[in-house]
Amino acid sequence: MTTPATGSTITTTVAIIGAGFSGLSTAIRLRRAKIEDFVILERGAEIGGTWRDSTFPGAACDVSSLLYSLSTDPYPEWRRTFAEQEQILEYTRRCFDRHDLHPRVLLNANATSATFEEAEGRWRITTEDGREVCARALVLACGPLSTPAWPDLPDRERFRGALFHAARWRHDCALEGKRVGVIGTGATAVQFVPEIVDKVGALTVFQRTPPWIVPRPDRPVSAFARSIYRRWPLVQRFMRLLVYLSAELKGLPFTSAPRLAHLGEKITRRHMEQAIADPELRAKLTPSYTFGCKRVLLSNDYYPALTHERATLETASIERFTEDGVLTRDGRRHAFDVLVCATGYDLHTQPAPFSIFGRGGEPLAERWGAFPQAYKGTTISGFPNLFFLAGPNTRIGHTSQLFMIESQVRYAVSAVATLVKRGVRAYDVRREVQDAYNAKLQARLRGSVWESGCQSFYRTPEGKNTTIWPGFTFVFRARTGRFDVKAYEALA
Repeated sequence: MTTPATGSTITTTVAIIGAGFSGLSTAIRLRRAKIEDFVILERGAEIGGTWRDSTFPGAACDVSSLLYSLSTDPYPEWRRTFAEQEQILEYTRRCFDRHDLHPRVLLNANATSATFEEAEGRWRITTEDGREVCARALVLACGPLSTPAWPDLPDRERFRGALFHAARWRHDCALEGKRVGVIGTGATAVQFVPEIVDKVGALTVFQRTPPWIVPRPDRPVSAFARSIYRRWPLVQRFMRLLVYLSAELKGLPFTSAPRLAHLGEKITRRHMEQAIADPELRAKLTPSYTFGCKRVLLSNDYYPALTHERATLETASIERFTEDGVLTRDGRRHAFDVLVCATGYDLHTQPAPFSIFGRGGEPLAERWGAFPQAYKGTTISGFPNLFFLAGPNTRIGHTSQLFMIESQVRYAVSAVATLVKRGVRAYDVRREVQDAYNAKLQARLRGSVWESGCQSFYRTPEGKNTTIWPGFTFVFRARTGRFDVKAYEALA
C-alpha cells in the first residue's frame, strides 16, 4: 500500500492492528467472506509480529510445526517438528505473498489511539506520525507477546554494562568471554541459555521459581516426508489432525482431570535426573507447585546447560540493580558485563499498546482495571464493533494458540459480515451477557490446576485468572462458530 501522507485519512470497513499471525488470519478470512475493504496497520518496518521481533538465540516454537500454521495455509516445507524462528517468519511472509496482502499493509504505522465515534458508528485510529484511519470495525491483532515486561526492580538505569530484554535481542552485543547474567527462567530463557553457555566467560541464571520442564520431541523432518506432504496434502492434514488430538489428550491434566498432573511431574523428575547428577542442583530446579499451575516448558538442553562449568544457578532474590551488576537480598553483589532480562511480556496492565476509548469516551484500560474480561474473549461491552484476538481467557497451555486465534477470527469475520449485510451501524455485546459468560468461566477455573496456589503470569497480581481458557479448544471453536447476534445490542 502506498503510504498516505501525514495528516491524511483512510476510510475503510475493517481496520486490523498488527501484521502477525492474527492479522494475517483475519485478512485471509475477510477475503474468503468477500470483504475486500480492509487495511492492516503495522507498527514495525516489516510484517511478522512476534516472530519478526523474537530473534534471540535458539528461538523456536514449542508447539508442533504441523499445528503451528494456519488451517487455510498448510505448509509442507517444515524442516523440523518444532519450527525455528527463521522458518516461521519465512512461512508468514509466504502467506502474505500468496494472498497478495502486502498492498493492504501500512508499515511504520504505530497506532497511538482508537476512539469509537458513536454518532457515525465508526472507529477513528490515529498513528504516531499523524495519519488517521476510520473504520466500521476494528480488529486488535496486536498479540499478547508484543510488549516486553521489565523486572520490577529499582535502579535499572544505574547499570553501566549492556542491558537488554531477550525479546529485543541485541545482536551487536558480543557475549564471548563476558560475564553474563540472565534474569528469569521462563520459556525464552530455556531456549537461549543453552545457546550461549559455551560462548560466555561466565553465566549466572537468576531463578525466582523453577519451571516444570518436559522433554521436547524435536527432530528433523525428512526430505521424503516433505515430498509426501507436497504431493498428497491430505496426508499432512491427517497428520495434523492426529497431532491435534494427541495435544488435546495431553491437555487433560490442565482442562478436565487435574489429578493426572502427577504424571507430568514424574516425567519431569525423570528428565531432570537423567540430565543432572548433583542432588543440590536438582533440588533447586524442582518446583514446589502443582504441574501445570505455571506454564510447562519443553527443552532437551536446558538442564544440561546448567551443569556446564561456566554456568551458575542463583536462587537468591535480586534486590536492585547496581553500577556493575545486581545486589541480591542476602547482601551479595554480582558483577556482570551483560545483563539479559528474560522476564516475559506485559499481559495484564494494558489491553493494547495504545489507548482505546469506547462509547461515551470510556477508556478500555479503566473499564478493565485489574480484571480484564470479554465475551468469548473477543468482544467487550461498551466497545462496539471491536474484536480482540488473543483476548482475555483465550490462552491455552497444551496446544497451538493459532487454533484459538482462528476460532476468534471466524467469529469476528462472521460479525463483520452480519454488520455489512444487515446495514446495522454497530453491534455492542450486552453487558449482562458478558457478565454471565465470565461468571461461568471463572466458576470453571475454580478448583482447576491453575488455581492450585502458585502465582503465574496467567493470573493478575490480585489473583484473577484472566488468561487461560479452562477447557478443550474444540469446545471454544464450537462456541465461536458463528456470530450470535441475539447476544448483542444493535445500534441503528
